[in-house]
Amino acid sequence: MKGYIDIHCHILPGADDGPKTMEDTINMIRLAHEQGISHMIATPHYHQGRYGRPSSELISRLKEVREAVRQAGLPVRLSLGNEIYYNGSVLEKLESRRILTLGKTSYILVEFSPAEDYRHMSDALHGLLLGGYRPVLAHAERYSCLREDIGRVKELVRMGYYIQVNAASIQGDAGFFVKRFTDKLMKEDLIHFAATDAHGTGSRSPKIQGGIRRMEKKYGEDYVRTLFCDNPKKLLENEIIDAKR
Repeated sequence: MKGYIDIHCHILPGADDGPKTMEDTINMIRLAHEQGISHMIATPHYHQGRYGRPSSELISRLKEVREAVRQAGLPVRLSLGNEIYYNGSVLEKLESRRILTLGKTSYILVEFSPAEDYRHMSDALHGLLLGGYRPVLAHAERYSCLREDIGRVKELVRMGYYIQVNAASIQGDAGFFVKRFTDKLMKEDLIHFAATDAHGTGSRSPKIQGGIRRMEKKYGEDYVRTLFCDNPKKLLENEIIDAKR
């Protein structure tokens, strides 16, 4: 199976802690294509005081990458968004388009500190939902407040938020405890998206086949298709995905 859609990756050169040069970017996209990925949403970090390239600059860089991809002969489509590190000004910046939604949809990719307080996380996501956005919680397996109580993930899903995990966590690259928790999330059917969160071609690369093989073995090809193809396609088309399990 091919045609995977990666909703979370850092491929714009010089935009954040991802690739530094266009050559690095093309090498990442070539590797992603070899893994079966046909569409990538570039999600450079927006982290106030740390990363925050103007959206106009990100749009310009995406155009440059698209042209480089065309010249390299790589059949990979590209869209744009931000990985948003939450703070109290996020909603206002979304409304003024200083922060980008995923592929010009109402879906947004949101991250928090790994040690974030659960109640603050829940309240923040609720505020974004009330603001008219559909929050996707980035790499949910990283948050200690969720790993210590999977019931909190169930609560977030019931409230209408979406859960994204990294393919590297599924295949065990983030350590035993993260892998074990990710397995629990899959078993409880609490994941809506799997993505690469790729930053380069080394340890944080867009390699997904190891995770896909584990998923297929445990839950079948249809489950892989849902997380890597069907739900991402609905996201890009701004269709409502049933978050509740």
